[in-house]
Amino acid sequence: MTAWVLPGSAEAARRAAEAKLRAHVWPPELLAALSRLAADGHRALLVGGSVRDVILGRIADARWDVGTDRLPEDVRALFERTEGIGERHGTVLVLWQGLLIECTTFRREGRVRRRASPGPGVVHARSARGPGAARLHRQRARVRSRAR
Repeated sequence: MTAWVLPGSAEAARRAAEAKLRAHVWPPELLAALSRLAADGHRALLVGGSVRDVILGRIADARWDVGTDRLPEDVRALFERTEGIGERHGTVLVLWQGLLIECTTFRREGRVRRRASPGPGVVHARSARGPGAARLHRQRARVRSRAR
């Protein structure tokens, strides 16, 4: 039994997107390429603009984006025609059965350090009112006094 979901909620949007992706008729050549990349316990996922276009009902582009746990040299070994279009970032273009498939190795982005303030002299425009406004005004005053 499916749980009831509030219309317009994030869960409703996720379910609608999933239904569109499952119902879409993907090119058999693309599915074969994904199977080849996912063989031997590897992972290969369709990502990027091609997924977005299906969800939004747009006409699919000729280029497909795939995320995989295979390294560029492994992808090159699986397909005869490849081009290194960004191997430094783990991306190889596969030309296979009339398709252009950009295969990018999964990666973990570096940890981003978030600061409450981007630095001295930089003010968040939306922070002039509400919580923290007094601190922001004191900060602005210090910056102005240093500038004189």
